[in-house]
Amino acid sequence: MVAGDVHEALRLDRTLFVPAGVPPHRPSGTVLEAEKRLKLVDAALSGDERFEVWDGEVRRSGPSYTVDTLEALQDVHRGSDLFLTIGADQHAVFETWHRTERILELATVVVVERDGLRGAGHEDGDPVRQESQSGLPTHRYVHARRVDVSATEVRERLGAGRSIRYLVPESVRRIIEVNNWYISG
Repeated sequence: MVAGDVHEALRLDRTLFVPAGVPPHRPSGTVLEAEKRLKLVDAALSGDERFEVWDGEVRRSGPSYTVDTLEALQDVHRGSDLFLTIGADQHAVFETWHRTERILELATVVVVERDGLRGAGHEDGDPVRQESQSGLPTHRYVHARRVDVSATEVRERLGAGRSIRYLVPESVRRIIEVNNWYISG
């Protein structure tokens, strides 16, 4: 739902989902293998023409840094304006990311405000507000519906033998349950 809100608010041509190959911020062994995550994302997006899955991260070796992904996408989609959508939680620590200045050269950062209220600058009812540095748009803030489901909660429920029905798309739930992914014991 959040991706749909951003897609519509910014009137994007398409939205790419990029599963990380080797997330640099997660300890090894704590993340489902990249090929499996890719399969889950593909299943979740099936049938929605606005969305595509890009597997460049999964095919690349080494840590998945956003700047490397954006550079690869710039090569693949020459002439396209790139937007990087992140949550407000990640925006709060954005300056700690690898090569943030280069990220801002490559893409406009779209910050999803998910507090259930309009953030500052949304008083006119417009779901998008913009921030610039040196005359260049560097950040856009999009108000999106709050979806209070986390991957951590889904994994914990599965580990405890509880249902994840309605928390993830049905196609994703079936794949996880048939393959016993995330389910311990």
